[in-house]
Amino acid sequence: MLQSSDFVDISGYRVPSINICSTGSVELRYAYRSGPLPFPPNTRGFLYYHRPGNLPPGCGELRFRLTADNDPTKFLEGTDLIGYDATPWSISFSTLIIGRYAPIRKHLVHYNLIPQSVVTSVEKLREARAMMKTSPRELYYLEQPFMFDMETHHLNFRAITATQVRTMSLRQFFVDFREQAFLLAYKGRLLLRFERSKLLDHAETNTVVLRVLKILDPIKFNIPGYDAYIPLPQAGGLLLMRKSSRVGVRSWDLDDETDPVSLALRILPSDSTKKTPTLNPKHLKPSDFVDLSGSKHHPRFPTNYMFYAGTLQNPIAFPSNTRGFMYYYRDPALPPTSGEIRFRLTSGSDPATFRDGSDLQNPTGATWSSQHWG
Repeated sequence: MLQSSDFVDISGYRVPSINICSTGSVELRYAYRSGPLPFPPNTRGFLYYHRPGNLPPGCGELRFRLTADNDPTKFLEGTDLIGYDATPWSISFSTLIIGRYAPIRKHLVHYNLIPQSVVTSVEKLREARAMMKTSPRELYYLEQPFMFDMETHHLNFRAITATQVRTMSLRQFFVDFREQAFLLAYKGRLLLRFERSKLLDHAETNTVVLRVLKILDPIKFNIPGYDAYIPLPQAGGLLLMRKSSRVGVRSWDLDDETDPVSLALRILPSDSTKKTPTLNPKHLKPSDFVDLSGSKHHPRFPTNYMFYAGTLQNPIAFPSNTRGFMYYYRDPALPPTSGEIRFRLTSGSDPATFRDGSDLQNPTGATWSSQHWG
């Protein structure tokens, strides 16, 4: 349990030393760019161990909760320190097991936040020790957000669990191969995450796609007068790719035994559950957000009778940029049976964007609704 004495202020320090109760002290680093970067101003609060509730014990990380003062009761009112890569600053579980973080590891084991059996399993992984030398980016659950620099030719990862470590590399997402120089089309930073595909084309398959959670920097052309041959990422949408004259969703089949990315991602636990979205606009969650662009049916409802236009036998696909939330609408002046399901187009998966969105229109220009299922 947190105490007021656990409160620390490391604002401006490059390598602060923190006492961990009676187990010793450790040195922390905010980020490293040709040398340690200082912790931002107002980095005051509490170190704590965070683990999403649906994931195994080895999927946790040490985070820093920013608070106004040393009152532990204000912990929930605080926010997590954000790292240089636009995700919560953290020290991953696999990093905590190495020697220089021994005081933290001992503290977490003592209070049963990390089982000793899991620590022992990871310590035995020779790959985990090699991983610490190269310090690549780690993924320890499938939907873990990560930052991607669009001027990067490739980004290396290690997928790590208590019993396995596998490497993978994301390559040439934004390279235009029409020129012999293989030019990078854009500059900017994105916040991405892997997730299981909900597209109809991937129904009954073990397919993973990449979601653009946020555009961290305004995207700029690296090539003067560029024609956007490589698809521009859209906040809230899936990452697209171009194959010759076709544009499609970038995806990986986790059952592919030959692809290193698929082999690495398949060992990771998932923090997602397949649930039918709520239709109450007051109770929407980010997980209710869906991208129907190009799909002929809504893949997350227990029926294939929900389509954009046409007939059940020959449905017309939903238009591009059909991203947002299904919701139930009823005019208060009309009887309860007059309600209908509509689709609210939004700029991202944040339910707060619902109010500023607009309703999907059908091919005749009227508001699309469940009354147009055919």
